[in-house]
Amino acid sequence: MKPFMDINTMIEERLLRCCVHVGTVGERHQCVPFCAAQAWPRLGAMKLAAAGARLCPVA
Repeated sequence: MKPFMDINTMIEERLLRCCVHVGTVGERHQCVPFCAAQAWPRLGAMKLAAAGARLCPVA
């Protein structure tokens, strides 16, 4: 089991070694650690799933 980090338990060293990533859109497409995308709202809004929901809302 992998313990995920939140904004209060974020450790940069662990974040850099993270093995769970999500794709993002923006000026350049990139993969970011899942915990980082969950902790920082601006980064989370760039996740492919979040961006896709804005571009193609379900009716």
